[in-house]
Amino acid sequence: MPVAVAPNIHCGTCFQCTRGNFHLCHNYVAFGIGIDGGFSEFVVLPEKAILQGNIIPLKGDIDYEQVVGTSRQSIEQYTKTLRLIEAKKIDLRGLITERFKLEQWRYAFQGSQTGDGLKNIFLP
Repeated sequence: MPVAVAPNIHCGTCFQCTRGNFHLCHNYVAFGIGIDGGFSEFVVLPEKAILQGNIIPLKGDIDYEQVVGTSRQSIEQYTKTLRLIEAKKIDLRGLITERFKLEQWRYAFQGSQTGDGLKNIFLP
């Protein structure tokens, strides 16, 4: 049976994971980054990925070009979002919890790990 695989595997134990924010995991690994297989036709999945539900069964006659196209669609959405931000049509003030000078990066990352800061921005 053909499947799609969600690439990110969260740790389940960090501050963000224990609060259900798996997408913000501090220790995640991903296919093509920490695990070989980002562009593979076949890949061996870690048990953790299977237990976390990273496998999405593809039903019926699937057009593989459509499945691959989803990543292209994500890039298009990302590009549209950037354009809206640049045009100041999206107010980011509520999304950014802290602003730091670049030399304060250690402090910023500590705050992110403890949950004091969720989205940080670094200023030159």
